[in-house]
Amino acid sequence: MSALEKLPRTQELARSIIDARTTLGLYYNQTNNFVLSREAVEPVLGLVTKYDYKRRMAQINAILGAYSYAVEEDFAKASDQLQEAINAAEATETSSL
Repeated sequence: MSALEKLPRTQELARSIIDARTTLGLYYNQTNNFVLSREAVEPVLGLVTKYDYKRRMAQINAILGAYSYAVEEDFAKASDQLQEAINAAEATETSSL
């Protein structure tokens, strides 16, 4: 990933970086390592918003919601983030029909 992040930014490269970091975050999430999961996706939050990448935004919000729930124990924040994940996933589903 560090090699990709050093290249000149294009939209295609940005999407590759988002994909790689989100996939890494999902793997960490599956092993219940919520801290590393969050650290993997935080650097791409701005890019995901900039390119309106709804599919990955849903996954990132799920990761952040799990972190808020398990690590911060902020259940209201976790609930909000998980609801945002659901909304983004539903928006992705309807846009691909």
